[in-house]
Amino acid sequence: MTKLVKGARLLIKNSEISGIEPTVPAVEDHTLGWLDTDIYKGEFFLNMVDYRLWTRTNTGVTEIALIDPISGKIRVSDLPSSILGAVIYQGTWNASIGNPPSTMPEQGWYWIVGTSGNTNLDGINEWQSGDWAIHNGVVWGKVDNSNNLTATEITYTNQSYPAYTTIELALNGLLYVLPVVTGTISIPSGGAVEIGSTVTSVSVGWTTNKIMSSVTITGTGAPVTNFAPATSGTIVINSLSLTTNTTYTMHCTDLELATALATATVNFRYSRYWGVGTLTTLSDGQINALSNELSTTRVKTITYVCANQYFYYIYPVSWGTSTFTIGGVENVPIVSTISHINNSGNNASYYFYRSANLLTGNITVVIN
Repeated sequence: MTKLVKGARLLIKNSEISGIEPTVPAVEDHTLGWLDTDIYKGEFFLNMVDYRLWTRTNTGVTEIALIDPISGKIRVSDLPSSILGAVIYQGTWNASIGNPPSTMPEQGWYWIVGTSGNTNLDGINEWQSGDWAIHNGVVWGKVDNSNNLTATEITYTNQSYPAYTTIELALNGLLYVLPVVTGTISIPSGGAVEIGSTVTSVSVGWTTNKIMSSVTITGTGAPVTNFAPATSGTIVINSLSLTTNTTYTMHCTDLELATALATATVNFRYSRYWGVGTLTTLSDGQINALSNELSTTRVKTITYVCANQYFYYIYPVSWGTSTFTIGGVENVPIVSTISHINNSGNNASYYFYRSANLLTGNITVVIN
């Protein structure tokens, strides 16, 4: 502990004893046997173990809030309830052992019952797991959660925060997080279809990170509906005729009127094709029968299994030309430009790449 004496040098004493606080001397005379803990007007008293500081003025002894050297913040215990709010969680409590959660509770402190019991707190002696034991600064009270009430159903009153009328609103205010919404397209699968096809039905899903006051979806055929307070859901939009990329937007507004949005798109994409064979040219049907996938890029690595066969790689001209590398050495296949009709009826210009020679074995080709 430390005592700053007027007109004297600073004397610092370290102690392993916590809980020592300043005392007020019987008389204001520094010479009459004052104690190490006595504090006179205009002096300071520092407990170095608990890291607490007091000063004495004409009106009495006042504690000064210090910045915690570890966290760099004022400790929660030094803040008034007007800043913290009305309730401060202290931990769990075993209501079966006969002892109160604390012998010196402060206003707004509460414990959640972990073990049911009949400990008497100011006349309240029935405690179920999940109940709150809360102190108002004078007596103990109880928030009965044994009926599985939700935070929305528990009323809350604080004159400093009149808008917070339920525990949920109070906690949302004290532990506020920004709204987040995500969107997905599950029909068509993966949100992508082959260009040339027509999409008649779309399944749009959404998920929010908390209860919102408003959740709406906009886009072709989307209903004008507020889906709140649901935090997730899926709608199916029918009677559509989509042939180009179509985006649906999820809009949400939380109880604090902050907003967020997310998008999910039905994408119409070209296919790319690859395989092996002995023919030097292929028909539309033969190309469509090759291995294929929807894509937006020509870049790919393929291992062809050849038995005295050519390898093929076919994709839209709009993706640009490619280089082919086999075993680290550039390979120059034969390339031609063809008009190709895919399985969905779309006609577009494609590059048709074919190995220059018939090959045998597993041939790994890196295409860039």
